[in-house]
Amino acid sequence: MRIQKIENTLFSCVVDNRFDILMLYLYILDQELVMITDIFWQDKTTDTKSQSIRSKERKKIRVELIIKKAYLEDDIEGLRVNGKIEDASFEEIKGRHLGIDISIGKKFLVKTNMERFQEYISKSDDRKNSVIVLAIDDREGCVSFVMERCHPIMEMHYSEGKLYESKNLGIEKTLKPLFNTAINEVIKN
Repeated sequence: MRIQKIENTLFSCVVDNRFDILMLYLYILDQELVMITDIFWQDKTTDTKSQSIRSKERKKIRVELIIKKAYLEDDIEGLRVNGKIEDASFEEIKGRHLGIDISIGKKFLVKTNMERFQEYISKSDDRKNSVIVLAIDDREGCVSFVMERCHPIMEMHYSEGKLYESKNLGIEKTLKPLFNTAINEVIKN
């Protein structure tokens, strides 16, 4: 992630790759973040039948969004952040809730604690040449972080046999929460 300090707590950021998306996601889960970015806004009006009608005019608006939730895309190509608009160049939308998609190449400003943000970014730089391994068999699983050595992070034991077969969810839906938990454990260590 390319970061440039603008003021004491204000940074300009550019997301360069999937690892940056992942680090930003984990930072948002752990710390409060205010994102400043430009969006295109269409006003909504209601007609006599109480149906919403979008205005044909799209306005470019700068918003300050206090991020409350973040959702990682399945392929880690992007991130969806939801939050409350703290400030905006268009007064009528202040206080509303908004979702913004962050993808590779996205540029935005961030307001946050400088030391904590730099700590996460330094972890990002240290771990770019590493691999997270998630291994699961009939009854056990292990997550390891591989850099120069293999570092076991967490172990899992299933009493019902294969977890994804016992709940009829499919392996992808079952492993995603385990993988997210494993990544959080890797970042903490």
